[in-house]
Amino acid sequence: MRDLSPDEMSIVLRLADSLPEPARSRLISDAAAARVVEERADGECLIFSISGYQRPPYRGQELYPAEGRIIDADGAEIDVLLYMDAQDRLLELEYIRWGDGPILTSCLAERMVVRTVSAEDRLASMM
Repeated sequence: MRDLSPDEMSIVLRLADSLPEPARSRLISDAAAARVVEERADGECLIFSISGYQRPPYRGQELYPAEGRIIDADGAEIDVLLYMDAQDRLLELEYIRWGDGPILTSCLAERMVVRTVSAEDRLASMM
């Protein structure tokens, strides 16, 4: 286990700032108590544990209604997605790079553009 890096924390907090209350406050509180328990794909997927919170048995995950977009150093787009568990608690941070190779840019939070996304928008984008 490890603490979130300053950049990872900044990303979560920037996404939280675009959420309505009480989701915003809950995510900020979760981030403050979170630790990274698992990293996959060279850090492109982080799974969190929240101090003092017993996560329920896994029943799927849901995207927070905010996402980020970053343009990497070589021009490739990176989508930043944040997931919650069945009780609306912070679960996972994922970076999806739409290009070959690893993420090149450091300090991703500084380059991230945040947008809110409704459930209807998500469904429409899948069709």
